[in-house]
Amino acid sequence: MPQTSTEIIEQLEHDAKMNKLELPSLPDIITHIQQAINDPKMGANHVAKIIQMDPALCARLLSIANSPLYRASLELSDVKQAIQRLGLGVTRSIVTSLVVHNIFNVTSGKLHQRIRALWQHSCRVAAISQVMANITPGIQPDRAMLAGLLHDIGILPILVYADQFVEAELEPALLDEVIEQLRASLGQKVLEKWKLGDDLALVPAAVEDWKRDEQDKADYGDVVQIAHIHSQFGNDNSEVPPLSSLPAFNKLSLAEMGPYAGIELIEQARDEINATVRLLNG
Repeated sequence: MPQTSTEIIEQLEHDAKMNKLELPSLPDIITHIQQAINDPKMGANHVAKIIQMDPALCARLLSIANSPLYRASLELSDVKQAIQRLGLGVTRSIVTSLVVHNIFNVTSGKLHQRIRALWQHSCRVAAISQVMANITPGIQPDRAMLAGLLHDIGILPILVYADQFVEAELEPALLDEVIEQLRASLGQKVLEKWKLGDDLALVPAAVEDWKRDEQDKADYGDVVQIAHIHSQFGNDNSEVPPLSSLPAFNKLSLAEMGPYAGIELIEQARDEINATVRLLNG
């Protein structure tokens, strides 16, 4: 049994390489909703039946559908109507955020703070990704939101693993280092396990691969990478290259509008972004 902080990190890295690190399973309700959305014979009515099995989730979805974000004058009390108002894609993203947020539990106060900060960051990247997708041809805003929400999912199994050794007082710098090394590969493995699609599975590795240039048109990795960078603006600790030097940025419509277009877009959509962050935070 490893005792020191360094030994724990070395064991974590070893277990990850040997595929011994436990990866989270996708909650059943998300799997059922995903299957229902992908089946042309099913629709909002079937998804509503699935969500109604969880009263708390049902109430939360109704609250979101009736929120100012969706600017509706008629208040809904029926889950099917709420799903129709939100759309199946947005419903899936919201339910995923509410459910996934609750599957990672740690006992360490310090690690809990890390998970909370990580989730808040992911919610903000998701909201910015959705806004950027609105002006990016070929990118679905609801799927961009889901991609942004899950882009750092690979960090969570690391923190859950580290929680087993809270008495060893893990050195934050060492933990940061192993997160940097493993977050992308573990994130890809989690999303592949969850079968959310190859277009999302590539996102964790794409987020900080500044030279990535896979294809001519923008994909979800490109959108989330630029959303991630914009979420870091104003953070003294962030180290990001100039936007104009990034292949991802130059594929977006933003590039044609100038290097400061993203900042202007986010400022214009500030209320929408903040509202989306609040609803994803649960």
